[in-house]
Amino acid sequence: MSQRTLLALLATLAVLAALAIAVSLSERQVESGTGSLLLPDLKAGLNDIERIVVRTGGEKVVATLVRARDGWTVTEQQDYAADIGRIRKLLLALAEAKILEEKTSNAELYDRLKVEDIALATAGGVEVELAKGSSSTKVIIGRVQGAGERYYVRRSGEKQSWLVKGNLDAAREASGWVDKTITDVATERIQAVRIDFPDGSATQLVRPADGSVGLNLAELPKGRELAWPGVANAIGGALADLSFDAVEPAAKFDPDSAKPITARFETNDGLVIVAETWKLASGERTRFRASGDEKAAAEAERINTRVGAWVYALPDYKLDHFTKRPDDLLAP
Repeated sequence: MSQRTLLALLATLAVLAALAIAVSLSERQVESGTGSLLLPDLKAGLNDIERIVVRTGGEKVVATLVRARDGWTVTEQQDYAADIGRIRKLLLALAEAKILEEKTSNAELYDRLKVEDIALATAGGVEVELAKGSSSTKVIIGRVQGAGERYYVRRSGEKQSWLVKGNLDAAREASGWVDKTITDVATERIQAVRIDFPDGSATQLVRPADGSVGLNLAELPKGRELAWPGVANAIGGALADLSFDAVEPAAKFDPDSAKPITARFETNDGLVIVAETWKLASGERTRFRASGDEKAAAEAERINTRVGAWVYALPDYKLDHFTKRPDDLLAP
């Protein structure tokens, strides 16, 4: 056998050996589940999911998310609208979660990964149940590894735990699943604001007819000036990115004999939003309603559909903008 033939044979043998090792590794990966989807059947059935139940230690139900005709609702938050974006993000992450490593199947070590049985009061993970009718899939999401794209998980009822790739961030409180946006009307759209108080006084703001930027008091008291230029613009921004701290059905709300402070916001494109705020012993509560001309009617209807049947507790920094008196805007 010539030296050239021997070298060619050795090279062929090396290639065959490498292929054999690769096949062996691939077979071992398939056997262990590495590289496969955590929930291989989920993606095809995402649109069929009717209910999502989120539990923490002691099988405490923190959120029951129910698919309704017009979207998702949160049972524990008076059936208020759920954050569809957050739900979609978690469902897609679960459907696309890929197994990176096989981890422990020893129950005594589950606590290190926070994948203990959720029935234990000390369980550190979050169980997410995806249900359709009487059938469901349950996954315990444990400790995050690194920057949030890797989680330790265990399919409920199975011994084996895994490290998977996917951002499986599941809120541990019902409030974390709620869509907290009330309105998002840009400050630049606000043309006029009038705040009426139960004692008959009022704060009235207008945007100057010359088109200059900002809102001003419609009438500046003689000898007085604004606390600073643009002080009234914060009121104009009250409806921008407006969210809430708590919510309750308007049908159950009883302000007794208290009269509200009424803030009316008019936009430059025909939308009107009215916010009524009651100052009660239990705290301030605000209710919203919208109306509009032909051009703004659709937007007003969307706002009313989302918020018209509810009363809100607003963050203090936002609530303040709905109850400003003229003196609050003036220099001493």
